[in-house]
Amino acid sequence: MSSRVLVLGGGGFIGSHVVTAAAKCGYSVRVFDRQASALGELPPSVEVVVGDWYDHSALAAALVGCDTVIHLISCSVPADAFPLSQEVTSNVLPTLGLLEAVAEANVRNVVFASSGGTVYGNGSVGPLTEEAALSPQCPYGVGKVLVEQCLRFFAAKTGTAVTVLRPSNPYGPGQSPLGRQGAIPIFMRKIAVGEEIALFGNPSRDFLYVEDLAEAFVLAIRGHHEGFRILNVGSGRTTELQQVVRLIEDTIGRRARVIRKGHREYDVDTNSLAIDRIGRSLAWSPRVSLAEGIARTWSWVQTVI
Repeated sequence: MSSRVLVLGGGGFIGSHVVTAAAKCGYSVRVFDRQASALGELPPSVEVVVGDWYDHSALAAALVGCDTVIHLISCSVPADAFPLSQEVTSNVLPTLGLLEAVAEANVRNVVFASSGGTVYGNGSVGPLTEEAALSPQCPYGVGKVLVEQCLRFFAAKTGTAVTVLRPSNPYGPGQSPLGRQGAIPIFMRKIAVGEEIALFGNPSRDFLYVEDLAEAFVLAIRGHHEGFRILNVGSGRTTELQQVVRLIEDTIGRRARVIRKGHREYDVDTNSLAIDRIGRSLAWSPRVSLAEGIARTWSWVQTVI
């Protein structure tokens, strides 16, 4: 397969799985990321370019010869409490610079990682379709919506094929148990070492195993389409966080120390995505159950704690 794919943020948790899946499918993959140290687990066939996406010339050079760009870079997480202006400066404006470089390089296919966990907010009852009202509760979610709209405009003006994937809550091997997001590996580490787990309210989440998500990105590369499209990517079911804790307890064989706290302003109460459209468009469906995914994730977390 001659198609060359540039993965922005290919050294991160989701990116490394996307890169591995794309390489296995025969794509020529180039990674653009700012840290060489984060790129050690990638397949040896992958070309690595270390650079900062704020550097337009470095980004333009990385785009040369590429047919598709997968945009996975984000400089924030939902829990960040900085102003919306910083979200725009850190993520939205650099994406506009990326689109200028994409047009200059005549790249004809763009795939963007939005957020099915934050863009919908609490305004609608799930399962949420792609047409549901958008009501993000945090600057991170607002930034994703703004980028989606920029991509819609870009696709209409340039004829570039653009796919926006809205993942639910990805988890799996490679997600740091010491990070600020990723409930499952964080809960695993805390239970294993005897730390307390704080549950804020009793939210439900749509947990998606990262390899299933990576497959959706690869299918979006080769799924022929024109114009702009948005696709939810989820597991098709929701699980209360207290039930997730119980599943982890059963997997680890150790009880958790849980403390209850009030709802946080930026949290979405229930995250439930309809996934009919991606099934029709890409013939994609999730394969890994939550119990199996937790077992796989625990096998990896044990190697890093």
